[in-house]
Amino acid sequence: MPTPTSVSVREIPIFPLPEVVLFPNADLPLHIFEPRYKQMIRNLMKTDRQFGVLLLDRKSGNAFSIGCTTEVKETFYLPDGRINITTQGLMRFKLLEITEHQPYLVGLIKWLIDDQPSGDLTYLQKEAHQIVNDIVRITNKLTNSLMPGCDSNNHIRLPVNLPEDPEPFSFWIANNLFSDPYEKQALLGLTDTKLRLEQEINSLYLLSKELVARAAIEDAFG
Repeated sequence: MPTPTSVSVREIPIFPLPEVVLFPNADLPLHIFEPRYKQMIRNLMKTDRQFGVLLLDRKSGNAFSIGCTTEVKETFYLPDGRINITTQGLMRFKLLEITEHQPYLVGLIKWLIDDQPSGDLTYLQKEAHQIVNDIVRITNKLTNSLMPGCDSNNHIRLPVNLPEDPEPFSFWIANNLFSDPYEKQALLGLTDTKLRLEQEINSLYLLSKELVARAAIEDAFG
């Protein structure tokens, strides 16, 4: 996982996005069509290809202060000037202030890093992994029940290269198993890996119970 540079505070272009919470190592494809952001992409491609993603709160119209930097991996320029890019999340940050507003936002940020755990978190990771496996198994069972004879290609499969360390694994869970952007934002802002895993385990346990109940109903009345 990326580590902080020796520079603890730096300026980066800022891209507020509705419904998007980016986590370290997560892929984020984007379709760039606004002139200001097309200019941003052209500019950052001349430097380190990095910018910061913040969740834009539609209710208030403001962006949250905790986000994640991302790096452009590929660019696809369309004939009409629009740009499709693929990016990958790098490191979390806290926005300290906006230093430029035109044509796009530039912000002064500092890195957000999880505190050093006071003990071994392997047991929590194993517990979370087991619940994730249970959710996948039950979801596939429900798929078979609702779509008899469906191809196994429609089944959910966990990646073979799941993160082995508790912190990146907690980010993977938040990114892949949570859908509500405000829940994801709350998990992104935590700097306690243990607390993040515990909250995820609690939420996933409730989800697994709900899926078990649905599977039981399908077995009884299907």
